Amino acid sequence: NLDEIAHHFNYKKGDDLLVAIGSGEVSPVQVAHKFVKEEPPEDKLEPKVKPKHGHKGKSKGAVVLDGVGDLMYTMAKCCKPVPGDLIIGYITRGKGVTVHRTDCSVMQNLLETDESRSISAGWSDQSADELYPVDILVVAGDRRGLLRDVSSIFTNEDVDVLAVSSQTNKRKDTADFRFTVEIADMNHLSRVLDKVAQLPDVIAVKRRT
Repeated sequence: NLDEIAHHFNYKKGDDLLVAIGSGEVSPVQVAHKFVKEEPPEDKLEPKVKPKHGHKGKSKGAVVLDGVGDLMYTMAKCCKPVPGDLIIGYITRGKGVTVHRTDCSVMQNLLETDESRSISAGWSDQSADELYPVDILVVAGDRRGLLRDVSSIFTNEDVDVLAVSSQTNKRKDTADFRFTVEIADMNHLSRVLDKVAQLPDVIAVKRRT
């Protein structure tokens, strides 16, 4: 009964509650919780994990938001989370929930602005056939064939390259390569980074944040 739920949020009618949701005064997640289950008595509440820490889950599949399934979400482009990352959701007016890594600087700024919009998030324990974009930086001595060698590792590890750019430093005789690739999870990413790091003349390889 929408009117009963509206009363819970101190609105007279269900229509008033819908207006509040549309304006961002009440989050859809709060309302969803009232549909799914009633809150248990205060003395039976389990300790809640602080949103800033996020949940790691079992690092396999899709995102689970605050224990509620089937909520619309998008992955943040600023930090590009992949299964295995600690993650947190942020409710954006008109755009649903955006999922960030907990160490994302953009997310930290959002939390400082309005922490009430954060929502606990984790990874489903069921496998999902999804790939996630990740930015990788490779710094190496500027030698011929380096791009070919890195690309060969990507091919052997079934990694698709979405974008690549490079910049040379003549003074240091080094080259910086920036790749955007598709990764299945953190184990997949770690394996790829380790193999690239073993290439001759590679100085550093890391995930860009």
